Amino acid sequence: MKALKFKTFLLTSLIVAIVAICFSFAVSNLKVCVADNSVYVGDATANFIFSAEFTPESGADEVKIVFGKDETVFAAVANVKENYVSLRKSDSTDLKKVEHEFQESKKFKLSLVLNEGIAKIYLDDNDVAVLVCATGKVEGSVNVIADEEIAVSGVLLYRTDVLDGDIFCLGYEVLKVVNLTDGNYKLTNDDYTVVNGVLTVSENYLSTLEADKTYSFRVVTSFTDLNFEITTDFTPITAYSVVEKYYRNSDVSIEMSASATVTKVTVDEKDFDFTQNGKLVKIAAEDADSLVSGNHVVKLYTNAGRPETTFNISETVETMTEPKAVSNHLFFWIDVAIFGSLILAYVAFTVYKKSKA
Repeated sequence: MKALKFKTFLLTSLIVAIVAICFSFAVSNLKVCVADNSVYVGDATANFIFSAEFTPESGADEVKIVFGKDETVFAAVANVKENYVSLRKSDSTDLKKVEHEFQESKKFKLSLVLNEGIAKIYLDDNDVAVLVCATGKVEGSVNVIADEEIAVSGVLLYRTDVLDGDIFCLGYEVLKVVNLTDGNYKLTNDDYTVVNGVLTVSENYLSTLEADKTYSFRVVTSFTDLNFEITTDFTPITAYSVVEKYYRNSDVSIEMSASATVTKVTVDEKDFDFTQNGKLVKIAAEDADSLVSGNHVVKLYTNAGRPETTFNISETVETMTEPKAVSNHLFFWIDVAIFGSLILAYVAFTVYKKSKA
């Protein structure tokens, strides 16, 4: 199973020359071209983070981070002349605009984050966006266009879209990683690593989730938040109830198809205490008795997936009652008839004997 990776690409210290200088280089499919205060920074599909530093001099007007292609083009604008920040469409319409006072000769950083169809504009190193506006999905190139009176430096581009199975993102400090799908679970330090700007979600953690399911995550960094998705890909264990029906005052036993470490057991999405002995997991009778009669769904949270199965609770043990034998008086009456016949015969014999005497 492939772990998720975040790769960081830093295009550092690109100082725009006064004269027309054009150069390009490739870093994992990214290209940079600087000429006439215009910086081309390659294709940006879906999600990216871009930032650059600007120093406005006397007479400066505005700087724009232009992104998109064809009819879908937007620009993050910092107007140092009229002191505002805006998100502008290609037809020069400002979709959203906020006031901000810029100072001549004072360097500022303009950052644009495009994530899940939402554009956020930041100034300097503030972690709160000065402007947020929906753009929808945007594909195309990213360019910086600045007046000649504005010096451009520190151009940085970070990709947050999927390229060849990898995820690219910024190299700011990762504060936390949250699994939004799994009840906003905050990953522990053991669940992921950050080494040389590469964030890797561990396979051990991913195997504790449900197999073949897409999970939404959020990375909270010192600069901004980023969302991404992971679809788990592994073969999970299975589980089954030892018996189909349990009666009151009896333990509920669930057996796993292979050995695994169980960290939590839920019945109908409620946590239950349990004991584990190898592949066998038991819920004690006193806990099982809190369940109502009928069918229930039990789920095991393990390091090899989250198998679930069903079992039934019944009120009492069903016993077979033997049918009562039907009394048959036929032989009784036969005996009575025989006995009566004998008596009658004896009486008749006695009367006859006396009559002869």
